[in-house]
Amino acid sequence: MAGVVNLKGAIISKFGSVSNFAKALGWSYSRARRIVCGKQEPGVSEIRLIVSALGISDPSMVMCLFLPECPQMEQKAG
Repeated sequence: MAGVVNLKGAIISKFGSVSNFAKALGWSYSRARRIVCGKQEPGVSEIRLIVSALGISDPSMVMCLFLPECPQMEQKAG
């Protein structure tokens, strides 16, 4: 998971596809796709499910997945 700083990349890395990710969470493909593609912002409970499914516990990694500006990337640039 190291080096993956976007949601879609993390999902593909762990599940192989958005479809497999949706199945693992018990979501419809369209719901998962809307979130992954940025057409729908996930709520707090959805973020918790996603982070848990991806096995992420590092708060800075969570921020990199869901915020437009990644603090880790800013530190590397500075």
